[in-house]
Amino acid sequence: MTTVKGAFNVSESSPLWISVYKQMCDEFYTTTSPRLSSALHGHFVELYSSFKLGIRNLSLLDKSKKCPTTFEKGIPSVDEYVVSLLSLLTSDEKKYKSKKWWRVDVVELLLKHHLDYVSEFGSEKQSANWIVEKATEHKNKFHTDQRNRESELASRKRAVEEDERRDAAKQRKAVAESSVQLVAAFKQLVQTPTSNDAAMDGKIASLRSDMSTMKTDIMQEMGNKIEASNREIKDDMENRNREMKDTLSSILDVVRGLAEKNK
Repeated sequence: MTTVKGAFNVSESSPLWISVYKQMCDEFYTTTSPRLSSALHGHFVELYSSFKLGIRNLSLLDKSKKCPTTFEKGIPSVDEYVVSLLSLLTSDEKKYKSKKWWRVDVVELLLKHHLDYVSEFGSEKQSANWIVEKATEHKNKFHTDQRNRESELASRKRAVEEDERRDAAKQRKAVAESSVQLVAAFKQLVQTPTSNDAAMDGKIASLRSDMSTMKTDIMQEMGNKIEASNREIKDDMENRNREMKDTLSSILDVVRGLAEKNK
């Protein structure tokens, strides 16, 4: 693992682990059949898990024993920490596996790789990656919501246009029926002789007034419906655009804050 850069704590299917396994077979299994790749990988996983558990429990048992941030052999604090950690790992075989697993050089090797791994994939970089992933997720969600809103507004617009067409058809039908009634009334007036011209003029004027009133009422009702529907669609679009601007502003603030923190 020391010779293959980046091979520490990788998965069994990784090309880096395959390279490590090949070197182990070439160097350590020259006379016997090599152990299976899965068996060796599982051994390293258990070894590293026990090692991390030892680091955590040592900090709980003795708060003065803090894990160093960098590994430099020969520094008294680092050497003292390695000795304390080795003592803890060999104190409980049920918790930290067999004693034969642990030696000073094994603990030093794992500690060095562990600190390098943590410094490269630590919480700060994971948080940055998490924020980038969340920003991408929010961006995709924003575009999806935008498409859904556009589809919804288009559907509502089609529904309003369909209502307008139905209202216009009803109006044409009402006008046609009124025209038929008017023609019938005129025929009746012409065919029925009467000496009361004033009464006839009054009936005609009444019919014309009714027709004009009916037409005005129908047109006013249609205009009110169209105006209310357009106002509702306009208000909804303004509210949704305001929400989208607020969301994008929040995401940009978070990303700027992270960028300033990383500086």
